[in-house]
Amino acid sequence: MLRFAARSAASGHTLPPALAPATQFNSGGQCQRRFAATIELGPDATQTLQGTLSMAMGPDGAIDSGSLLLDDGTSMPAVGQATGRSIRLRFGSDPDSVITLVGSGVVPIEQCSGDLSGAFAGPGVQNVGIWIARGTTGA
Repeated sequence: MLRFAARSAASGHTLPPALAPATQFNSGGQCQRRFAATIELGPDATQTLQGTLSMAMGPDGAIDSGSLLLDDGTSMPAVGQATGRSIRLRFGSDPDSVITLVGSGVVPIEQCSGDLSGAFAGPGVQNVGIWIARGTTGA
């Protein structure tokens, strides 16, 4: 990567600007989205999760304070990282019930708008599925 940048600069090509820090995330507030997931493969296949995903993102894209409040009243802490349209999250703290997900958004995550969707693993090592988060509200 450094060699490419050095060659581009030496050849007179303009380099694209570096990614801007994620500072548009509702002025540091919480972003909330309606969350739904279905386990597609594994011992818990067809089980669904529905609730509200809330997260706050720092200027570096870190998600250090988030939660998934399921419709049944269960709350799971959430941490992760968002960069541009990409997001990675980890829900829960109990090793037997942790869910990790990856996904992408229609627009950059820091804008707290547009749908997010992707795949997840958990709970346990044999369950995998798909998820979507829709709608937004800011705090």
